[in-house]
Amino acid sequence: MCLILLAVKAHPRWPLVIAANRDEYYDRPTAQPAYWEDAPGVFGGRDLRGGGTWLGVTREGRIAALTNYRAPDLQREGRPSRGRLVMDFLRGSQDGQDYLSDLSQKASGYNPFNIICGVGSRLFWYSNMGGGPEPIGPGIHGLSNRLLDTPWPKVLRGKEGLARALIAARADAAETQNGSAEAESGGAEQEKLMRRLELEGVIKRVGADSAPLDRSERRLVAKLFALLRDRAIAPDSDLPDTGVGLEWERLLSPIFISAPGYGTRSSTIILGGTSFTFADLSFCGVSPSSFPKLLNQRGQGQGEEGWPAPGHCTADRSAHPHRGKKAHW
Repeated sequence: MCLILLAVKAHPRWPLVIAANRDEYYDRPTAQPAYWEDAPGVFGGRDLRGGGTWLGVTREGRIAALTNYRAPDLQREGRPSRGRLVMDFLRGSQDGQDYLSDLSQKASGYNPFNIICGVGSRLFWYSNMGGGPEPIGPGIHGLSNRLLDTPWPKVLRGKEGLARALIAARADAAETQNGSAEAESGGAEQEKLMRRLELEGVIKRVGADSAPLDRSERRLVAKLFALLRDRAIAPDSDLPDTGVGLEWERLLSPIFISAPGYGTRSSTIILGGTSFTFADLSFCGVSPSSFPKLLNQRGQGQGEEGWPAPGHCTADRSAHPHRGKKAHW
């Protein structure tokens, strides 16, 4: 992942809410989220080159996600895949704190990373660039390619958007409970599109709860997908200097990245309660007709409904300033 927004115990219904974008080279082979044949209780995508994953959950409530720490000068070839750290936690039985404490003893052997893991809403964060392991307390948090809650523009913008979405979710729940006409009529098209995505398998239940999504869940998922679609480029004065040059700092500053050879490959929403609601939109090899028009605007190089066209991930790395190297954003 390259942006993880999370709300811990910030909503009375969902103790954990995650909205995340995975940014990666378009030509890196990837399997879309599914239950794993070699670990049937794990649900998540797979990196078909490195063998690990960037984000996953289990039927028992385990969850883990990873971002790279952007430090081009510290990248070394031949180091182990960081995605396997997420995979190992999901397959294991340690709690998040113990797992990260053990990991910290060998983390210097990996390229720079952040990892979040835990069970339910009891999450912990660690970075081998000097952070943690430490618990993630209640509230709204954001993690990109620095340390937890580093105030990069996309992190601040994302945290504000997540907070607004949760406030709207509370209001929507109250309207629904009161049976107001606004709750019955408002967002009907949005809800219809979310139902379609649910039927197509884009939105799944992971865990004991197998009931269909209700109106409040569908509307929150739609709002969070819209947030993750934000392409606003930060002003130069707000950009960090991470060693990739000003042009690439600009290209990497939006919540949703679309750059030569590299960009947002998938958006994932997780709502955690007694089980997980897992919604994932992957932007490679999927018909644009699967994606709701409500969440997008047309744009250059995209499918007719605004999402990247199915062939988008065949883009060559030649335009990328670090062609041939592992992603380090």
